[in-house]
Amino acid sequence: MNIKHLLAFLLLSIAPLHAADISKYNVVWDSPSKDSLDSMPLSGRLGAGANVWVEAGSIWIYPSHNGAYDEVGRLLKLGCIRVTPVDFKLGEAGFRQELVLANGSIKIEQGDFKASLWFAGETLVLESSSGKPLAYDVAYGTWRDKKRDGILVDVFSGPRQSFTQDQVHPSKEVFVWFHRNADYPVDLAEKAKKQGISPELVRDLTTARENLVIAVRLGGKLDADPQQWEAEAKALLDPTALQAAKADEAKRWQTRVAQSHSRVPCERHRELARKGNALCAADAG
Repeated sequence: MNIKHLLAFLLLSIAPLHAADISKYNVVWDSPSKDSLDSMPLSGRLGAGANVWVEAGSIWIYPSHNGAYDEVGRLLKLGCIRVTPVDFKLGEAGFRQELVLANGSIKIEQGDFKASLWFAGETLVLESSSGKPLAYDVAYGTWRDKKRDGILVDVFSGPRQSFTQDQVHPSKEVFVWFHRNADYPVDLAEKAKKQGISPELVRDLTTARENLVIAVRLGGKLDADPQQWEAEAKALLDPTALQAAKADEAKRWQTRVAQSHSRVPCERHRELARKGNALCAADAG
């Protein structure tokens, strides 16, 4: 599942953290989530990310990208993906979900069922294994299935806005979702002019935004046929390619972990840290 187009973890420690001893900070759940508020974060590259949780026997995914701006400059939510094992109920006895900080992955286990979700660059990979073959029902949803008017963007106040339609093209084997800003041209320069803002100040941004296509697709290139999508997905899931991608991601996460700590130089500051007090910039090593 390629996503074209979290939470940040601040680890305060007395000494630098290494992958070997960071596992004790992993987040582990022994029960499924009630809803998306109980989700775990996944982080990819170049702004790709997702929130993942298990609810009502399914794995739910909110994909995201920090470059997914629509034609008027709003950062769009990319919809929701639901992956449901057929004839197997997730969330029952033995359920375990773990956020692995050493490599940024999420592991889901129950009995002989094991699943792992992680990013290879901007591609979200879901791997699974079980004692017997499992089929999956994969569904996608977006509330922008048609033009929506009168949407209150700010929860507390502000004018209601309109949102233009996304394009969703499903089939039995694959689906592609996209929002192409050129389908809904907006003259931002003219709008700026009416507000007394020089059009030159928004011209470059307007041009870049008009050419933007935000897409979520199940494997392959956006303009390729389903057979090509399947071939590209299989190429990524080849064991050699998959292990190389995992090693690359693990190396990147180890670098992040090494950089994501503060050194506490003395007992006084250790006590402050234990009490939750912030350290001055001059105190952080």
